[in-house]
Amino acid sequence: MGMERSIQWVFSNSQSTRGARFVLSYLAFIANDLGEVLKTINEMSEQLNLSRQSVSSALKRLVALGEILPIVKDGRSMVYRLACYSEAGEFIGAETKEAA
Repeated sequence: MGMERSIQWVFSNSQSTRGARFVLSYLAFIANDLGEVLKTINEMSEQLNLSRQSVSSALKRLVALGEILPIVKDGRSMVYRLACYSEAGEFIGAETKEAA
């Protein structure tokens, strides 16, 4: 159910386009129940068949749009949370856009 809500949120609320929208859709698909993505850029680029630079640029664009939030950097990877989830891991959907 969480994945379906997340993907619906992407299609209903995201302002992203092109590669960033593709990456965001992928993130919504693989996010855990707290809306977090625990993959490295290398893993994402391999699974999406995109260059590391393309994935990195898309992630930067999504952060700039406020559609994903970087949480932790451990030297090798970043944890991202979909903006449709609260810090507590509750789905908040479109409330994020209204609060902005």
